Amino acid sequence: MIINGQAVAHPWAAHYVPLPSVENVLLRELLAEAGAALPRVGAAAGGDVWEPLLLCPMPVERLFAPHAPTPGAAGSRPSGRWLECPDGLLPTHLLTDDDRAQLRALRAAVAAEASRMGGGRRFAVPVAHSRVDARARTLDAQSAAQWLNSLGVTSAQVHWWAEYGLRDDYGVDLESASAWALVHYFASRDSDERLEAAEGNGWLVRYLASKLGGRVRAGALVFDVAADPPAEGRSRPEGATVRYWDAESEQTVALHARRVVYAAPRFTAKHTVRGYAPEWLGNFTYSPWVVANVALRRPPAHAEASPPLAAAARLLR
Repeated sequence: MIINGQAVAHPWAAHYVPLPSVENVLLRELLAEAGAALPRVGAAAGGDVWEPLLLCPMPVERLFAPHAPTPGAAGSRPSGRWLECPDGLLPTHLLTDDDRAQLRALRAAVAAEASRMGGGRRFAVPVAHSRVDARARTLDAQSAAQWLNSLGVTSAQVHWWAEYGLRDDYGVDLESASAWALVHYFASRDSDERLEAAEGNGWLVRYLASKLGGRVRAGALVFDVAADPPAEGRSRPEGATVRYWDAESEQTVALHARRVVYAAPRFTAKHTVRGYAPEWLGNFTYSPWVVANVALRRPPAHAEASPPLAAAARLLR
């Protein structure tokens, strides 16, 4: 982003990394190599000391409630106001006693599911570290909406809050996501703290790129990935051929690789990776995210009516 002729760091997409759990050893090691963790002396496994300039607590959100009365406003007609919500995106100022009771019931149910007896962690990031058993399959067989209703959680405000989490992580609503996915959203992280910088995750991208040296090929649009035929006497392919459009030379380029990591949404893979068309892919729902960086020439004229510049503002519908 260019402001007054100067480049200003800003996020392009994902803008933070949640603190990894103890079980997520590989991510912890990567973050330590990238300089996000300070050297440890006699610390137990998982006792990382994170770089203070990157460590960010859960932000106090500023939510605009369009139907909330403005303090001191003349008349009884609500005109809306900004609310500071220390509990994330939950508009606690607008909850009734019944809403709060249902919220407590939801949190108690999540804690109960996460603490069920058995070996291994029930809900973890990455998902592959989560335990899969009969109870997990039961939760996965019902929608998040059905599970909430079975708990007696019918509050519109609590449903909005729970659904926001599902839309945030999975891009779906309470009817489309499973109860397991909802519990996983709330129970899989050990901390609300995260690693965050002005340029989003740019610091981590730069570290990864630095390890590749001159092998990074920018301006390259991959449109075809094809596994090579297996060598004689072998059942598995020995590599793959990747074809891409090189924007600088305006030519198609083909290269051979022993292994290919397709780090893109899976719904795009069926258009790019030959022979990739699993039946379950059609059951997935995807939603786009847009990251917008807004630069202001000066602070808002009416500070009381506007949120702080450093705070995130979201509209309560």
